[in-house]
Amino acid sequence: MTATPATAVRLRQVPALARPTARVVNWQPLARVMAAGIVFVLMGGRAGVSLRLSIAAAAVAAASAFLLDDPAAVTLAASPTSLPVRRLQRVAIATLAVGLWWVAAASMATHRAGALPLQGRTLEIGVLTAVAIAVSAAATMMGDGTAGGIAGAVFTIACFATKFLPPRPWLPFPAEPDGPGAILRPLVVLLCAVIVLVWVSRDPAKRIPHRGPGRSARS
Repeated sequence: MTATPATAVRLRQVPALARPTARVVNWQPLARVMAAGIVFVLMGGRAGVSLRLSIAAAAVAAASAFLLDDPAAVTLAASPTSLPVRRLQRVAIATLAVGLWWVAAASMATHRAGALPLQGRTLEIGVLTAVAIAVSAAATMMGDGTAGGIAGAVFTIACFATKFLPPRPWLPFPAEPDGPGAILRPLVVLLCAVIVLVWVSRDPAKRIPHRGPGRSARS
């Protein structure tokens, strides 16, 4: 499949605008949770490092939702940079930041407690980050562009909390992320989150406007 000229131009805009975007995103919630997460992982005894790592990772993933908050969203809607490009920039920044934190936190946890199963937990933090970003983007589309972070963070923590409920096959995450067959449900959640994110990140000009039953075609 060959990219259209317009698509190619938009993709070339992403790296050029990534640095300005990184300067204007709201880093404070994520940075604070990242710092607190490292402290939380390293505190206490070696026996609970694995659980503390999972909890800290969920908190960091939830905080990544605030990176999509954009008070200037209404103003930027008329800018030459389309919404998909602006959204892609923020998603890339969030993914990179959470990924770097996870590498550091997992390395510290492994150094403190010895060998830890990390494959399932790596998938888990990736899926939770995708959920946080997708819900934040959806809430931003339906709101004023500043409340998406809260919605994404709360929803992500609620999803993670289902791990501590009695095991059910329909819950989004298994209690043991590295257990047998534990990969399927997170992958389904990841697919759903990506679909939602792509859907709500469409160019507003290409969306079909919703008309209520009482509205005329002219309104």
